[in-house]
Amino acid sequence: MQVDLMKGFTKSNKEMNSLYVDFNKMAQILAVGHYSNLTENSYQSLFNLHQAVDVFLGFKNQRNAGACYMNLGCLVTRQAMLEYAKAKEYMEAAISIQEHII
Repeated sequence: MQVDLMKGFTKSNKEMNSLYVDFNKMAQILAVGHYSNLTENSYQSLFNLHQAVDVFLGFKNQRNAGACYMNLGCLVTRQAMLEYAKAKEYMEAAISIQEHII
């Protein structure tokens, strides 16, 4: 059962509106906190992590921003390794075909 914590919220004064915006940012981070390493949603994971970094930096939370940057680095590195492996596979297939032609 999901509970809508913001149900019934009405904007009132500047402080409450600011808290509402900050709470929504934190809720967004929690919602995207469960990402997977390089599935079909790898680009979504990268996007979500970038959003989380922006929010953490906005809150001056260096520790969690650093953790997000580390996860971004891991995702990008793994993606590069997978792309390298696929490129190598294609090159080996091309070499194999050429060897059979000669």
